[in-house]
Amino acid sequence: MKKFLLVLGTLLVSVLLFSCNTPKVAEDDLPEVNPLALIDQDLSIYVYVPVQAHKELVTDIMQAEIPSISKKDAMRIVEQLDELYAGLGTVKDRSKLQMATTGDFPKAAIKLLLTEKNGWTSYDYSAPSSQAALQMNYPNKFKVYSTQETKYNMSFCSQGLMTFAAKLEPMLDLYALRPNPPATPYADFLIQKAAVFEKAGLKNILFYISRPGQYVKTMVGADITFGMKDSYGYLEYVPDPKNPEVYSNYYSLNLYITLDKSNQMRALISALRLAMGLMGGEVIQFDENTILIKNMEVNEKDVIDLFTRDPVTGKHFKVDGDSIIKESKK
Repeated sequence: MKKFLLVLGTLLVSVLLFSCNTPKVAEDDLPEVNPLALIDQDLSIYVYVPVQAHKELVTDIMQAEIPSISKKDAMRIVEQLDELYAGLGTVKDRSKLQMATTGDFPKAAIKLLLTEKNGWTSYDYSAPSSQAALQMNYPNKFKVYSTQETKYNMSFCSQGLMTFAAKLEPMLDLYALRPNPPATPYADFLIQKAAVFEKAGLKNILFYISRPGQYVKTMVGADITFGMKDSYGYLEYVPDPKNPEVYSNYYSLNLYITLDKSNQMRALISALRLAMGLMGGEVIQFDENTILIKNMEVNEKDVIDLFTRDPVTGKHFKVDGDSIIKESKK
């Protein structure tokens, strides 16, 4: 018994000493958080953009969201971006937007761009953390930048990651704990597909729609009663064949729609073909439960509108589950 107690005591002392002396990791040496880990899991659309292949589009989105920023300053920020992830819309507020992007954001450059002269103010925010996270030197103090020109705020969590949302605190709270990406279908699709496309040398914009009913309804222009599980696909930039060096503003959309029941396939294909007839898209059955809309042309405005949608919060709208019902004015 004495020998057992001696061994137990030695183990306890070793554990305590190890716990108290866990080496802190320098902030610059910490593995970066995957941007998707910071975005809410109840949004309607999730998007991945390899920014350097779509600089003009991302610059125009930034200017649409922050009217006060100049084209030159927006492009200077975009030049530093690498991968952008965004979550868009809820049933109650289709305008909700959260973005997180990787890149290289030197503090000196941030101070030059986001100045009071340019209309920016800032405040310090301390995120709640855990003892384990603080012991590992995970940062939990952030500077949040805002401007009266937009409801959105911006924060550079590190030199390698920027966040953008109307309410940034929940994203910063997550960053302080450095979570892994969520185990969700949209995260699996965006992360895995982005790796596949990168390996193939492709730089397409990827998206996953978790509530496809409203978007298919918009395409068809009529009420949809078919059950749909999800929808996903990609946007491919289409250069102007006559002048490929100049930004064309056009993209080719490939959209997959998964149905709950295969016996609904024929009816939805017919409705989509009728709707797509004027839009140039080809509608085919991809597999037993999936419809594919191929090569539908969309312009930059269509893409920007996705990021800048008006909120469905007015008194003339009613939200019922996954449906948004326009009520008559009184």
